[in-house]
Amino acid sequence: MVTEVNRKPQAHSIRHVSRLRRFDRSLHHGKRVAQSAVACYLCARLILRDFGQSGSVSLAACINLVVGMTAYPRPDVKTPSQVRKTIKTDRG
Repeated sequence: MVTEVNRKPQAHSIRHVSRLRRFDRSLHHGKRVAQSAVACYLCARLILRDFGQSGSVSLAACINLVVGMTAYPRPDVKTPSQVRKTIKTDRG
């Protein structure tokens, strides 16, 4: 007797899941594009009005510097591969 666990998934169910994932990715991409458009609009309305073009570029450079400094790897933080090596050596 064939049980539910031993049955292979049907091709139509795999295609259905694939379409849902593709639809989910497209919704996520559309949301990111809309957020970027709103951010650009607000920057143009607020920052350019208050700081001008050169001031806005200077502000953007400072923000990029801060983000870059926070993203720079610190020596006390382990990478995922270092964590895996530590786990392997601890086990045996």
